Amino acid sequence: MVSLAKNIGAALNGGVMSMEKLRNEIVATLPAIDSDRIDPALFQTTGIAIVRGGVPKDQMEYWTNLWDRYRENSIGSERKLENASNPVEVRHLPPELLNISHSPYLINHIKPVFGENIGLFHKRFVVKDANAKGAVILHQDSGYHVGLLEKASLFLALKPVSEANGGMYLYPGTHRFGYLGDAGAINARVLPADWPVITPSLEPGDFMLMNSLTWHGSGPFHSGDERVMTDFIYQPSTDPSTAEVVSGGQGWEGSFLTQAREKIFLQSRSSKLHAIRGILDSTTN
Repeated sequence: MVSLAKNIGAALNGGVMSMEKLRNEIVATLPAIDSDRIDPALFQTTGIAIVRGGVPKDQMEYWTNLWDRYRENSIGSERKLENASNPVEVRHLPPELLNISHSPYLINHIKPVFGENIGLFHKRFVVKDANAKGAVILHQDSGYHVGLLEKASLFLALKPVSEANGGMYLYPGTHRFGYLGDAGAINARVLPADWPVITPSLEPGDFMLMNSLTWHGSGPFHSGDERVMTDFIYQPSTDPSTAEVVSGGQGWEGSFLTQAREKIFLQSRSSKLHAIRGILDSTTN
């Protein structure tokens, strides 16, 4: 994967960069990011790639049936939320569903971005349905990660995805501003008013690759089938935060970054906020 420093450096080869020049560059490349394969140069420019029909129909039907059986047999019509602060997150899944992350249908598509040695940082599904209808704030994922910044999420659609059932919206090219220094709701007004925003519609077998620094969110669930997508976060397997090596057989596979993350800091901003929240809760209960 092209490093962020090289990414920014390449953009400046033509002289002084401005918000207008960057916007124009991104707008000019947007039509080409929706294809049947990933162009690494376009991904470097926009931070987004949309692959149509990346998984064959018969394989996709098999995976979708696995999901449907899981929903029917394990959790019934009402989905029990695993994470109250992030209702769309589904992590506790049968191995067959989580191991989609190892599929050659996906890995071969992302090799032009990452090379042969690919690691998996995290794997989960993100689901919008009657139990998780709300919008998701505009954010970048990197503020919630550990390890190096060269990460990208792969969102494979198991069911049709559209604006009506809570599809994602993304601000192309915002990964080129780097890590913003905190985590939370981003103010889109810091961008020019005409900065492009896209909300891709996906069919089962389509997927989207998104640089983890990209600003994105999702609208509310209004109607339609449940929105079911993978969220597999890939990275070069040389990143010490790699949990599993999925291609190439070289690299890290487990370190304190993944096995003892909660023990890294003796004190941090997060721990202070938790302590303050505990004090506030004790005075209101």
